[in-house]
Amino acid sequence: MALTNWIVLFLSLSAVVQKSFEEEQRICTSEADVVFMVDSSSSINFRNFNKSIKEFVKKSAAEFGVAPEKSRAAVILFSADAEATIKFGDAPTLEKFQEKVDKLKHQRGRRTRIDKALILANQLFSKLEKDGRKKVAILLTDGKQNPLADLEKAAKPLHAKNVITIAVGIGDDVGKNELEKITKSKDNVVINKDYKELQEKLLNIISIACEESNCGCFSGSSYITVKNYEDKKARAQDDIHFEFKSSKPSGTIMFVQGNYSDHIYVGYDHGDRLVYRVDLGKGERQIMAKGVKLDDNKWHTFRLMRVGRSFTITIDNAHRPQAMGEVPGDFERLDITKSKGYFLGSLNLHNFTGCIRDFRVDEEAIIANAIGGESEYSVTNKNEMKQCTESDQE
Repeated sequence: MALTNWIVLFLSLSAVVQKSFEEEQRICTSEADVVFMVDSSSSINFRNFNKSIKEFVKKSAAEFGVAPEKSRAAVILFSADAEATIKFGDAPTLEKFQEKVDKLKHQRGRRTRIDKALILANQLFSKLEKDGRKKVAILLTDGKQNPLADLEKAAKPLHAKNVITIAVGIGDDVGKNELEKITKSKDNVVINKDYKELQEKLLNIISIACEESNCGCFSGSSYITVKNYEDKKARAQDDIHFEFKSSKPSGTIMFVQGNYSDHIYVGYDHGDRLVYRVDLGKGERQIMAKGVKLDDNKWHTFRLMRVGRSFTITIDNAHRPQAMGEVPGDFERLDITKSKGYFLGSLNLHNFTGCIRDFRVDEEAIIANAIGGESEYSVTNKNEMKQCTESDQE
C-alpha cells in the first residue's frame, strides 16, 4: 500500500444499509458470473501457481459471493492452449468451487495464448442465459502474448456482451500496453510487482468489477481510519482521482494535513469553482479551475497529478488540464508521516454533501477497502455508511 502511516478519511454518509453479516463482509453485494483466465505457462513456478494464484482465485470467489442461485464462477487455464477446467455450474457452492480450484493441475506450457483464453471466455458467457447478472472476466498473467496476436480483436466480443474485463499482471515481464488493449479502460489494468502484492491488492482488483462497492454518499458524521505500516517518510508525487456529484454549491472534498505547514486541499465553491491548495513547507499555492458547473447533481471526474513541485488538475476528462502550476519554494515532498493524513470531507471545514466514487490514491481503492473490511481500515459510525445505490450511480 503506497499511502502514509496514518490516513484518516472522513466520510459523510446519509443512510443505514441493511445487509446480512455475510454481505457486510463481502466487497461485492450484487450477483455476478465471473471467469478467471489463469496463466498456466512454464514461467510460473509450481509454488506460485499452487499457492498464490489458487489462493487469489478462491478468495476472489468468496468476495463475489459464489453460492447457489447467486454468483457463479468458472476457470480457464491457458498456456499453449486454453481449457475451461471449471465451467459455470460445475461448482455451485463456494466450498465445491474452492475444492476444484485446489485440484487444478499446472499446464507448464511454453506459450502464453491470452488470445485463446479470451475467445474461450466469450464462448462460456455465450452459453449463459440473460438473467441480469453482472459479467466479469479477470485475466491473471506474468508474461506477454506469445505468439503475437490481436488481443483487442480477441477481447471485442466480451466488450460487446458488456463483460467487465480486468487484466492483472504480475512481475516485470508483463506488457502493460498489451493488457490495456484487453480492457476498455486503463484503470482496469492492475500491475503487481510480485505475488505478495497480488494478494495485497485483491480487494482493489475486485472493486473494479463491483463499482457500487467503491462508491459512498456523504452527509457528515462517519470516518475511516487507514493504518499503513510502510515507513514512508514523505511523498514526492501524488496521483489522486475520483468522481463526485452534489447539489450543494460548496464543500470540502479532500483535505490532507501534514507535518509543519504541509497540506493539500480539494474543494469547490460558488457552484462552479474547483479549488486546489497545496503547501510543501515553503508557502501555499492556490489554483482555481472555473467554468464547469459542479452543483448540478451530475457526476464529475477529478484528477490531480503532482510530481515534485509541479502539478496538473483535470476535470471531466478534459483533453487538456484546466489548471497547472508549481508550488513555491524548493521542497518537493509532502511530509505527512506523523499527521492524520487523508480526509474525505472534514469535521472542521465546510463539509461535502453528496456522493463520491472510485476514490483512489496511488491506485488504492479507498472506499472499497473500507467497505470490504480490509484489516488496515477501521470505520467509525459505520451504521451511517451508505453505499451508492443504482440510482445514485446514474
